[in-house]
Amino acid sequence: MQIKKEDLYPHLKKICYIPTLNIGVVTWRIENYANELLKFKDDCIVHIDYIVDANSNIAWDKFAINHEEMSQKIVTKLEQCFDYFDFIIFQKIQNKEALILIEQLKKKYPQTKVIAEIDDAIGEVTPSNKNKFTYHHRYAAQHMIISDAIIASTQFLGESVREIVGNDKPIHVAPNCINIGDFGMCFDKKNINPLPKKETINLVYVGAGGHDEDLKLFIKPILNILNSRDDVRFIIRYGDHKPEFIPNHEFIDFKTNVINSPNDEWAIKNYLYSMYKLNANIGLAPLRDTQFNRCKSGIKWVEWSYLNVPLVASNVEAYKKINGSLYLTDNNSTEIQKRINIAIQSQTKRDFTFLKNQSMQTFNIKKECKRLLSFMDSL
Repeated sequence: MQIKKEDLYPHLKKICYIPTLNIGVVTWRIENYANELLKFKDDCIVHIDYIVDANSNIAWDKFAINHEEMSQKIVTKLEQCFDYFDFIIFQKIQNKEALILIEQLKKKYPQTKVIAEIDDAIGEVTPSNKNKFTYHHRYAAQHMIISDAIIASTQFLGESVREIVGNDKPIHVAPNCINIGDFGMCFDKKNINPLPKKETINLVYVGAGGHDEDLKLFIKPILNILNSRDDVRFIIRYGDHKPEFIPNHEFIDFKTNVINSPNDEWAIKNYLYSMYKLNANIGLAPLRDTQFNRCKSGIKWVEWSYLNVPLVASNVEAYKKINGSLYLTDNNSTEIQKRINIAIQSQTKRDFTFLKNQSMQTFNIKKECKRLLSFMDSL
């Protein structure tokens, strides 16, 4: 008879993560944490169950019931999870079929704690997001309600769902952290060629699609800079089509990046390395002060700081709470241009090689995993 580790060590917490979102969010919110938790062998057993093939583009939460053989496979898998694990952490559920199934299984396995994992606002989407009419916020809200606890990526996001779940629901903040073994990726293990000596000062924006309104904030101030000097370049790698407000300009380098393409240089496994190769002097993080953006994390600071690149960011919730070095700007053209120029002038006056260590210490995955395990103990 095979003796299982959990039989020898019954105190171990058995934790299962179940993704529902795109691979980029899964990497940050699930794989980075789950793979670090694997190192806590005396405290927990951790598993990620994708339910369906992660590359199939099938929303398993939509097919959980009323889809014959596929539904049966999903039901069987989820029931096995409820029967075995102490904690099941579901990423945001956006379809009623999965909610019906989860509620049924919660009644059958009341000892299993169900935790909702969220990293975005519930109830608001950016206007330029091409999928804005496909979101089902009422189901995401219901997911928060039926869960025993919630894990959120920021304090503001966690508090924002209080109106949905009430004051008694346990909510834990697990910030976005780079895990060197995963998303920090093979970056440190690559045979990285030294970057060529910069002939220009490169301002760089890298982002997913659906942020046209945010990106537009920085266009006029940057054009003023580009038109007043010939040693600055604006490099944009955007997850959507080129917005109309970005002109054809000899000093603007715009390309669309398809972050979720598994064979692309911007696939998640190559993401930081592709950022590195842009040879940035200054990263940019424009954000409007909206409820949706207040719920976001300062993820661009985490990424650019890891690459020792200083960041100019909008002075909004996501960035103003960061305990680290960055250039904050109000969202008016004069102030934006002023702050970017200060960052440009600092290139010859400051050494930014301290930023990587600051990023890793400010958002430390090991420390956050310890806090997460303590939170589960409290449940």
